Amino acid sequence: MLCTTTKAHLATPPGPDLQEKAAGFELVKATKHYYTGIVLTYTGGLVSIIGTAEVSAGNLNGGSNLILFGAGVFIIGTIFTIESYSHIGKAGKILMQRNDMTFGPTPNGMGLSIRF
Repeated sequence: MLCTTTKAHLATPPGPDLQEKAAGFELVKATKHYYTGIVLTYTGGLVSIIGTAEVSAGNLNGGSNLILFGAGVFIIGTIFTIESYSHIGKAGKILMQRNDMTFGPTPNGMGLSIRF
């Protein structure tokens, strides 16, 4: 039997196990976007530096194209890096929906109940 899950199902999972998995998916996505952004940012910066060296060497047309391309990749990488933090916030909101700590009657009387 094939079972598929859509993003809509992961947005508000019904049980604590699914909530933890959904939060984990968001954290994995944040990590992937962060590292992709860092690689793109460094690559764009390096390409821009190479373009600057080309302009200094007298190759104005090729060097300026490299500078523009590197700047574009740098900006895209920066957007990926900044966007990655939104997934961390989503994971936190999912985990905050869990009701792990309650105050009220317990098997031993009134008290604080914490589920691990």
